[in-house]
Amino acid sequence: MKFDELFEQRSLVASKLKDCIIDMGYTKVSFAAKADISRPTLDKLLNGNIDSKSSFDRHLQKILKLLNITVEDLMLYHSAPSKLSEATLYS
Repeated sequence: MKFDELFEQRSLVASKLKDCIIDMGYTKVSFAAKADISRPTLDKLLNGNIDSKSSFDRHLQKILKLLNITVEDLMLYHSAPSKLSEATLYS
């Protein structure tokens, strides 16, 4: 998948990124610092509200490099189920 297509699917990318970041144990602050991205920019990315294609591409490349995943890995990513969602109560 090309970065042009990813920009058009910003909301899906945002959802996948949130899941990845949470599952890997980062907070927004720690992840932004480690990825060398400002916290407000990370928030825009994670909310799918970034309007600049060049900024989106540049920051997404930093994020993918830090997470050590490809675009395809990101788009196929499924969040690990939380312990609460796995619990089923029987009466």
